[in-house]
Amino acid sequence: MTIYTSPSCTYCQALKSYLNIINVEYKEVDVSIDQGALTKIIPKIGELKLPIIENNGKYVAGFNITKLKEIL
Repeated sequence: MTIYTSPSCTYCQALKSYLNIINVEYKEVDVSIDQGALTKIIPKIGELKLPIIENNGKYVAGFNITKLKEIL
C-alpha cells in the first residue's frame, strides 16, 4: 500500500494513525517533497484530495474508512 500525503494535511495524519493502529504497513510519499508523484497519480483518480491511497491498483482519495476497507 502506498499513501500520498502532505505534512499539513490533518486527514493524512489521521490515516497514518489509523493504519498503525490496525497494523497495516504502508509506503508514504510526501507530495510536498515529491510533487511529480501527484502529477502521475491525479489522472488515475480524477481528483486532488489528500490523502490518496493506492493498494494493488485500486485508489481512494480522502480518508474514508469504508472505501479503505474495500481496497485492503
